[in-house]
Formats: sequence, structure tokens, C-alpha cells
Amino acid sequence: MSREVSGTTEDDDPPSERPRPRAAKGRGRPSAHEEKPSRARRLGRDAISLVAFLAVALTARASLADHYVVPTGSMIPTVQEGDRVFVSKAAYGLRFPMSRVWLWRWSEPHRGDVVVLESPAEDVILLKRVVALPGDTVEVRAGTFTGPLPVMI
Repeated sequence: MSREVSGTTEDDDPPSERPRPRAAKGRGRPSAHEEKPSRARRLGRDAISLVAFLAVALTARASLADHYVVPTGSMIPTVQEGDRVFVSKAAYGLRFPMSRVWLWRWSEPHRGDVVVLESPAEDVILLKRVVALPGDTVEVRAGTFTGPLPVMI
């Protein structure tokens, strides 16, 4: 739709003669007296973003999932020494990151589950199968296990 102005239309004007719309205040190109953020400020913002990303990633690893290399052959033939396993740390509940405090528990280990735990004697991560639960009676005599779940020793 064109509008007539003293015998001609706006569409007839060459683009160079048309008035340019003004940008809203605070928008468009920065004026000469406005400065770009300094390099130090940009680096500071990038550093804060990186630290925030690392905090989220480490929290997720500490609370949700992790991976381990199997340190011993105690679960042969199912799991071999040196195998890599992916572990869901949220299988039984959600822990506060980097602690042993449970925020919310929704399950307990069951017989047959494979669990990852820290060795009380050494600074080693162990991979073990749950063969008994609290209240169960187990016995090992001459290498033979007697309990609620058949296990080869």
C-alpha cells in the first residue's frame, strides 16, 4: 500500500532518499561514547560460566552416575579384572553430592544386585554381588557357601 505525497508515491523514491526509521533507545549499534565490555570482564564471565559448568558436571558425577575399572577378579566369570563398568549412583536413592548423606531413598539393595563400595581396609573400590540381606544367615565351610542365594566361591 502506497501513500501519495505531492504527486509521487513513497515507492517511487530511491532508497537513499527515504527516511531511515530510528532505532529505539538502547537498541541497535552502540554509539561512540558506549564502550564494549573489557577483555578482563569477558574473561571473568567466561571463567564464571566454566566454573558453573564444572560444578554441575562434578555434582552429577558424584550423585547420579560414574564409571569404574574392576580392580580384582573376585566376580569371575561374570566380570573380569580390568573390565569397565558404568554405575548408576541413583539406583537406591539420591545422595547429597560428595557426602554419605541421603536426600531421598527409594529402594534398598536386593539379593543378586551388583554393588560398588569402598574397601574398609584399603583405598580401593570393590565390585560385589549382594548374596544376603540383614537378618539372613550365611555360612562358608571349606569353600562352600550356604545361604539364601546360591553362590560359587
